[in-house]
Amino acid sequence: MSEQAIKNQEEVAEINRRFMRDEITADEAVALLQPIADRVNARAVEIAKKFNMKSARKVKPEATKSHGAKLR
Repeated sequence: MSEQAIKNQEEVAEINRRFMRDEITADEAVALLQPIADRVNARAVEIAKKFNMKSARKVKPEATKSHGAKLR
């Protein structure tokens, strides 16, 4: 796994921890997740272009108490 992927996972885990402890709201969690999702989407497009493929889907941040703040 790349260093950036590990960094993304750590950032998402920290946002999830803060959200589950009610330190931030769902809207704040989504706002914090958006730049991470944008980076993941940009990387997916780069890889797709490299191999002449379409990127399958866009990652959208979602925050719910039942699932925690995570990327879907």
